[in-house]
Amino acid sequence: MGGCQARRVLAALGLGLTGLDAVAEALYAGDPAAFVAARDAAAKQARAAGDRELAASIKALRRPSVAAWYVNLAARASLVSLREWLSLGADLRAAQSTLDTARVRELSAGRTALENRVVRDLSAHLTALGVTVSAPALEEVRATLRAALAGQQAADAVAAGRLDRALTYGGFGEVDLSEALAAMAAAGPPRSDEGASKGSAEDDGGPRGALPLAPQSPPPPDPALVAALEEARARLDRDTEQAEAAEQATARAEAALAVAQRELREARAAQAGAERARTASEKAVRRAEEALEGP
Repeated sequence: MGGCQARRVLAALGLGLTGLDAVAEALYAGDPAAFVAARDAAAKQARAAGDRELAASIKALRRPSVAAWYVNLAARASLVSLREWLSLGADLRAAQSTLDTARVRELSAGRTALENRVVRDLSAHLTALGVTVSAPALEEVRATLRAALAGQQAADAVAAGRLDRALTYGGFGEVDLSEALAAMAAAGPPRSDEGASKGSAEDDGGPRGALPLAPQSPPPPDPALVAALEEARARLDRDTEQAEAAEQATARAEAALAVAQRELREARAAQAGAERARTASEKAVRRAEEALEGP
């Protein structure tokens, strides 16, 4: 699966979809286990093509956490319950903006039930995909869903399916998306067009005949700092992979423990039933012996 994802990401470059948006779309649609290899391959190809800016932006994309991946899968599967949840958020925000308390109460009445349905539908979708469901990650999914109710930007981020971290909401203001949407933030401002720059210089009311200012090129980055940054990112990727592998192992152990506990309960129930049957049989034997011996 990892090789397929890498080929898909490279195809996004090879087909002329050279923007960061296309590469991010291909990366966040795939398996997080293959994310780092596919990202690095895409960055290498962009660098080989001479687009160092795109290569750096691709390299900055972060592997999604387990919870973020779950939410991305829900968005990409277009789960009905998730769409209803995002619609509920829009309605709630509209009611709150007009101070319609009756409408807020009406909408809030079914909020918990709908949240539970989103989580159930997501769990079923993950199971159908063969993904081991992590209970701690589902709690982060719930936090993300609640954050999506708080603001339109958070709702749009959830719907886009490109989160790399779960969202949280502190109860006031806008949801902080700076650490959860590296795929969007890394794109940066649009690249300047040289022709457009010249046209604007002539039409902005400045003195004609003045010499145009030379474009200010940013100084080249310090190679030592670049190397340190890449090493730090690689270390973060390794630590994230280890943490998420441990989380998945915990989820598998919890599932195995639940099965073992159920089997233990069943065995104890069977043992109790067998003990009752033995006691009844012993009583029947004694009665038969007493009847045989006679008065």
